[in-house]
Amino acid sequence: MYKFNSDKLIYEKVNVRKYIGIIALSFITVFVLSSFMLKEVIFVRAEKEIVLKTDDSFSKEKLFLEIDKYSFKYPDIVKAQAVVESGHFKSPVFKQNNNMFGMREAMVRITTAEGSNLNHAYYVDWKYCVADRALYEAQYLSKLSREEYFSYLDQTYAEGKGYSKLLKQVIQKND
Repeated sequence: MYKFNSDKLIYEKVNVRKYIGIIALSFITVFVLSSFMLKEVIFVRAEKEIVLKTDDSFSKEKLFLEIDKYSFKYPDIVKAQAVVESGHFKSPVFKQNNNMFGMREAMVRITTAEGSNLNHAYYVDWKYCVADRALYEAQYLSKLSREEYFSYLDQTYAEGKGYSKLLKQVIQKND
């Protein structure tokens, strides 16, 4: 190993033996610290996987709590839509696609959907569907009054007539 001597303007041979201890100690320190950090990362990753596996199971109660976490303007309407659109959480679109709102795959807005199945968006899990419904509301429904909201759902969201009336019945029944 050589070191530049600026006084003499030449490279001089350096005795490496005095640096070997420092280099070895540095390598050992890096190795020990990285092994501790690796164990920490593995532990954190395992902990997150356990949480995901136990926390992602679906229930109506968990869905309603998840809806309440978001800033939906009218969470009661969103909850009623989940019940109606999923056929009380028994429809094939809900069971196969984790889609309780009958959402179609978005083509012109941000979405959490993974693609389409059964002519509807499908999601990795049901929580992604709730997030996508929040994105939908932010894009199209956030500035509407309650009656405008129902009117929009009747005209744009629903396939049949009387959709808002059905939602109002579900809201009243579950209130």
